[in-house]
Order: sequence, then C-alpha cells, then structure tokens
Amino acid sequence: MTGAMMSSSNASNFEQIPVVDFSLLDGSLEQRNELILQLREVCHEVGFFYVTNHGLSRELCDRTLEVAGDFFALPMEAKRALDYRQSPSFRGYMSLDFAVLQPKCKVGFGGQEFMAGMEQLSRGLMRALALSLDLSEDYFDATFGDSPNVQMKIAKYPPLQALENGGVDEDGVPLLGVGAHSDSGYLSLLLQDGK
Repeated sequence: MTGAMMSSSNASNFEQIPVVDFSLLDGSLEQRNELILQLREVCHEVGFFYVTNHGLSRELCDRTLEVAGDFFALPMEAKRALDYRQSPSFRGYMSLDFAVLQPKCKVGFGGQEFMAGMEQLSRGLMRALALSLDLSEDYFDATFGDSPNVQMKIAKYPPLQALENGGVDEDGVPLLGVGAHSDSGYLSLLLQDGK
C-alpha cells in the first residue's frame, strides 16, 4: 500500500488529504488492485482525496484557471451582463463571484475540452469506485448513459487571510465562502489554483 493509506484507527486524525494515483488503474493487475483498495479505504475513512495522473494536461488545467481569473478580474458591469437569471438554462454569473456553466455553453477557452476531460475522469472514477465496492466495473454506467448531467462551476473564494481579517475585503465588503452543504450528483471534482 502507498503512504497515503490510513488504518481505520487513525483515519479521523489524518493530517494530510490522501493522494490517489489514478494512473494505477491502467497499470499491472497488482497496481490496479492497489488503487481499488486505496479508493475503498479513503472513501470509507476520509470521504475525499486528491487525484494525480488523472489524464488532464497541466496546460489545460492552468489555462482553465487563468481564464477563470481573467473573468473574475473583469469590471462588475461586464460580469453582470452574463447574469444567470437572463439564461434559459439558469447558467451564468452569480454576484457572489460564481459562474455556472453547462457542457453545451460556448465557453471559448478550451472549456469544452476541460469539461470533456472531467467527464472522462468522472466515468473512470465511477468505474473504479464500483470495483472498490465489489461491484462490476460497469455497475454505474447505465445510471449515466450517453448524456450524464455534467456541470462546471467556476468560483472565486476569498483568501483565508481575508476571512481571518473579519471576513471583509479592503473596502469593508463582506466576503463569503461556501458553508456546510451537500453537492447533488455522484461526484464533485475540484480544480484548485493553489492560492
């Protein structure tokens, strides 16, 4: 087992988020089984993990983060022109620095490629999770079919330091993050910018 594995006795006291090397799924039978067992333990004991070697290029991920940053740097007037309430599919800019997209929207920055990569990763993760539950690899396939509900939310959360400074920005405007909540769907995949 890898160093990311935890025993049941110390899982609630973990000090680092577990890391799962997704390339093991395409490795030897031994490596594949290692990944399956790791997923089982991490999901039962922690509930979330980092995925490495997931198949999306670093360049595509960096470009996605760069364009998201450029979008949030736009003047408020430009962002409000894309208000989600003006969209028939309820997608667009939300005033708390969120933009929600769907696969058929015209993103214009390689967003379709990014979303396709995330969908492929999601399908692979669902297959690996099925195996980790001692189910057939294709157990969840029928649930999603050819058109799964894939959404992309681009969010700008305040830096931790701002929250520590009374939860307001330099102009005294309250900063909001996301409180306790449950995401709908089977998986939530996050791409962090490291800030």
